[in-house]
Amino acid sequence: MIEGDRMLTREEVENLTGFSRATIYRLMKQCVFPRPFAMGARASRWPLSEVQAYIATRQRIVRPEPDNLAKAKARKRQAA
Repeated sequence: MIEGDRMLTREEVENLTGFSRATIYRLMKQCVFPRPFAMGARASRWPLSEVQAYIATRQRIVRPEPDNLAKAKARKRQAA
């Protein structure tokens, strides 16, 4: 965490990442997403710099091209 870093609420993290609450907590459990800091008995916050670093380094999912998608669907049907 960077000193003076802005601290984000869960809702702000959801908006920034596009992840649902369940996804954020699942990724935290898998030790993939940064854990929040406890700000009190019932308040947690994520440092903006850590969330931005996660976004910058996460692996992008490449969507298959339409031809490859059709081939993949055909293979799946044949296997079933």
